[in-house]
Amino acid sequence: MSGDPSDSKALIRDGAYPADDPVVLYYDELVAFVRRMIGANPGVDDIIQETCLRYIGQQLRPGPEIENPRAFLYRIAGNLTRDRLRRKRTYDAVFSPVEDTDFVADPSPGPERILAARQRLAVLDRAIDELPPRCREVFLLRRYGDMAPGEIAERLSISRNMVDKHLRAALLHFAKRLNGDR
Repeated sequence: MSGDPSDSKALIRDGAYPADDPVVLYYDELVAFVRRMIGANPGVDDIIQETCLRYIGQQLRPGPEIENPRAFLYRIAGNLTRDRLRRKRTYDAVFSPVEDTDFVADPSPGPERILAARQRLAVLDRAIDELPPRCREVFLLRRYGDMAPGEIAERLSISRNMVDKHLRAALLHFAKRLNGDR
């Protein structure tokens, strides 16, 4: 039987099920009950089918007759629905979609990198102070004054070649200090 009520009526009309059979009598109620629990889900038909099969299987077993078939059907359908919801929650928890951001490293520097950067900055500050006055002036004009080498040469009345030599000397001095050389 599928979730379409007209199917159950056709089965009664065709004589496949007696009209007073509890499965037939409560079928539409059970479908509505399960839909209220899990929504319009393709699993509704599976739960109803399993409910009917378990009910029929219980009827075929030897033993006492089921006293309240409607309550028994509702109990089976409710238990199957709760089991399905529990399995879905477990599945969703284990196999939840992975966010791309779950694997992205934090771009902010860690405490070690911050400390190392501060130490390098302190070394460079001292290294700038250690430069000869003219070399320091050329470096500061180039780096922090944002001046071109030709402008520096003109401003300090030195050759462009001399500006390049001062910049090269400053950079070599910084490299030595950063490597721990005195």
